[in-house]
Amino acid sequence: RSVDNLELQGWVMHWPDLVDQGLIEANYAIEAGDAIITLGGRYIQQNDKGAGAIIKPQSNNGDSDQNIDSHLWAVRAVTNYGPVKFLLSMSHTDDGADMIAPWRGFLTQGYTRSMTQTDWNADTEAYKVQLDYDFNQIIAGLSAFISYSSYDRNPIKKPYQSMTNRATQNDDTTQWNMDIAYKCSGSLKGLEFLARFMDQNNDVDKVGTTGAANGNTFDSSNKEMRLEANYRF
Repeated sequence: RSVDNLELQGWVMHWPDLVDQGLIEANYAIEAGDAIITLGGRYIQQNDKGAGAIIKPQSNNGDSDQNIDSHLWAVRAVTNYGPVKFLLSMSHTDDGADMIAPWRGFLTQGYTRSMTQTDWNADTEAYKVQLDYDFNQIIAGLSAFISYSSYDRNPIKKPYQSMTNRATQNDDTTQWNMDIAYKCSGSLKGLEFLARFMDQNNDVDKVGTTGAANGNTFDSSNKEMRLEANYRF
């Protein structure tokens, strides 16, 4: 029996002698006057098939064992009202192990991930709010968003892989982001220009993989700007 406005997806991934992953996602749309509210959830299960013997998380990262079995869940509520979209989301990764994400597969994309953030390390809890606005009726092709996100990490969980968090690894982080996008039309259709701005604040008390307990209190908070041009064939 079908359920109106409900979308379900399921994915199974197998990397021989490394890891198996299963993903299930559900999104349910609710009409509320002129607004559409979409409630979504994602669950990813990871089973060790040999990667733990290579990574050796107990020996190299201080985990309780050499196994990388783990899971991640994420939930979100998205409201679309005319040119406005509002996102409220949360995610949590099990404390058993980091999630493996090859080929820049951002496991929390569309939920809590923000620019430069890896938020699927063991025992990480993340929150994000985002406001998008489509200026198309004023300037065709122009859109923008602003977001605020918070990442609560366990300072004793050393990440398995080098992260993109800009001079911090497993520390608590908050971040502001703003993107301005312009999509060309006519003979330049497919070309998009982006201006991206990020302001990241890292918890000084927890900076460094062992935190302030070892006297490491260097403030690695930072700002970043990116100018991009993308062409979609």
